[in-house]
Amino acid sequence: QGMEPGAPGLPTVDENDPLARLEALVARYLGQIMQTPAIPAILFSRELHSENEALRAHFQTVMTRRRAGFAALIAAAQDRGQIGGGRAEAGDLAAVILATIQGLAMRWSLEARGFDLQAEGVRLIGGVIRGFAGNRGAE
Repeated sequence: QGMEPGAPGLPTVDENDPLARLEALVARYLGQIMQTPAIPAILFSRELHSENEALRAHFQTVMTRRRAGFAALIAAAQDRGQIGGGRAEAGDLAAVILATIQGLAMRWSLEARGFDLQAEGVRLIGGVIRGFAGNRGAE
């Protein structure tokens, strides 16, 4: 779901720039959470984890696809030298990004939506990505 550049609410992104596409995708997902504040409640609900197998399976599929999409863009950015490839596997960094989105969504919900989730997430996840980008020569 959704790696298309220029998605509603986002500027057009260079399709040939995997790092820009990754950053735009993160911003898009955070924006979707802001537009649908029930998402964090659903993700962490007892019903999802133990009482509704169909719903759990659906969300597991969505998360697996998102992680794979992030990993593909990260691997492409690593191939282009935009993100250092020597210290982290693309799948591991994708998992960190997804976990950061989920943790921020929960914090945003618990703090009564008292901060701009999209801006905070883009800032924090951008720092994580830049941290890996700085490792290019440190293999």
